[in-house]
Amino acid sequence: MDFSPDGRIFVTGGREYSSVQLWNAQTHQRLGPLDGHTGMVSSVAFSPDGSTLATAGGDGKLRLWDVQHRRLTATLTGHTDAAQSVAFTPDGNTLASSGRDATARLWDVRTHRRLATLSGHTGIVWSAIVSPDGKTLATIGDDRTVRLWDFQTRRQLALLTGHTGVLRSALFAPDGNTLTTSSDDETIRQWDTNAFNDLPTLTDQACTIAGRSLTEREWHRYVPDGVAYQRICP
Repeated sequence: MDFSPDGRIFVTGGREYSSVQLWNAQTHQRLGPLDGHTGMVSSVAFSPDGSTLATAGGDGKLRLWDVQHRRLTATLTGHTDAAQSVAFTPDGNTLASSGRDATARLWDVRTHRRLATLSGHTGIVWSAIVSPDGKTLATIGDDRTVRLWDFQTRRQLALLTGHTGVLRSALFAPDGNTLTTSSDDETIRQWDTNAFNDLPTLTDQACTIAGRSLTEREWHRYVPDGVAYQRICP
């Protein structure tokens, strides 16, 4: 479910219906269905200006809708299994999606072109969450990891480990400095996202200066807690 930015409309999807339902938030009257998906609708999201609605379906497709005219404007294909989530960047120009195919994907909302496929998770990617400043994408998955990605470079910034169960939800704080995650392990964890902003620079410098990857001991000394050890040099 999601509310339009002005709070006048809310939208619902669900497991039982392949259509999206629009509702008047004040009168609670249904404004009409948006039909097109052939499987359950797992995620819905309004664009920041409220003019466009994005939906993710069990049919593996993402759909963009003109809210005012209640019509389909684009069908985005690429996920090879059910799509799980959709989220807009703050400027509304990019759509992030995640799916059961273990990927997250970035899309140009205007041209409907796929910009990037973000791979790394080894299971279902339940959700892709955009930071308030639109610079970072967080993804959570069946593999019990959180991954942070740089929107501009499409590069993975960090692999965060610690949860011992499947991750189910994640949320950035309004200032973007903290990411909160929840899991089937019955814990909630908070991560300082500022700690990972300089990680790519640190690892690049290590490769350039030392000519090798950090040892595990060096990694745990210089890299923020929670980031899994990885060999970083080509």
